[in-house]
Amino acid sequence: MFPSKKQSDMICNIVSQVKKQNPEITDSRQIRTSVIMNWLKSHNIRQVQYMAGHKSIRSTEQYRQQDLCDLVKQLEMFHPLK
Repeated sequence: MFPSKKQSDMICNIVSQVKKQNPEITDSRQIRTSVIMNWLKSHNIRQVQYMAGHKSIRSTEQYRQQDLCDLVKQLEMFHPLK
């Protein structure tokens, strides 16, 4: 599905407003990733697949894998027995 020009402009406007409030946000993909990773914490993977509009479950599983990699990095940084 491709957004219309009006929808695309609206999305760009929203992303730019979010960037003003939080300069660490780089693009809409970062927001989407964050939302999907949060959904995975509270819903089962099939529900998240549907909500994210993924055709393949593998697309959704990649977000779970990314979350695990982030957890490993945090453990390595902050583990008290390091």
